[in-house]
Amino acid sequence: MPTYEEAWTQLLETPSYDPAASCNLVNASDMKRLGVEPRLMTKHDTRAARPQPLRDRGLFLLPATNGSYHVLREDGYFDLRPHGQDHPRTFVAQYPFRIETLEGTQSEMSHLDRLYLTGVIADFLEESGPLYATVRGRRFSPTFTYFVGDLGPLSARGVQYEVDQGYESADEIALFEAKTSGASNFLVRQLYFPFRALAMRTTKHIRSVFLRD
Repeated sequence: MPTYEEAWTQLLETPSYDPAASCNLVNASDMKRLGVEPRLMTKHDTRAARPQPLRDRGLFLLPATNGSYHVLREDGYFDLRPHGQDHPRTFVAQYPFRIETLEGTQSEMSHLDRLYLTGVIADFLEESGPLYATVRGRRFSPTFTYFVGDLGPLSARGVQYEVDQGYESADEIALFEAKTSGASNFLVRQLYFPFRALAMRTTKHIRSVFLRD
């Protein structure tokens, strides 16, 4: 079985792939024929997570359907500011009682749960009214089109997206993507695809938030 680096080199050198084009399409079925797992072949949440063949060519991926991917010659990542440039404010948490089920947990979702239960999320969003946790987990998008720089229109049809946690008030929905890895950049799709999918279902204002430790 080839490594993911070797598999990507083979995909980018197949006759159906046009190296001069700024946009190509690759399929999960082609990856499976090479003996590699498509989910792991295509999960590149940061620039550095891309296999070397993609980095060398300045390429990144976006899903087109639930089994095919756009290979784009563009930069689809957003750089985060280093820690320490802002002035943190102390927030004194007031749990109503001891929350035992969150003790010792360090997942992204458990961090969001703590921030929500202690009121930090509502304070950050400047919500004075009730705020409810309503969206979490993997879903499939409706069809929508979009541009990446000068490339497009591109289509996303029934692609899977994930929301770490979504909160809803009377007039707003806030969608959170959380990372505990201290990443310096992230794939914009992680915020954009959930935003587009939810925007087609609601007239409420949608705010996308990236949270890192």
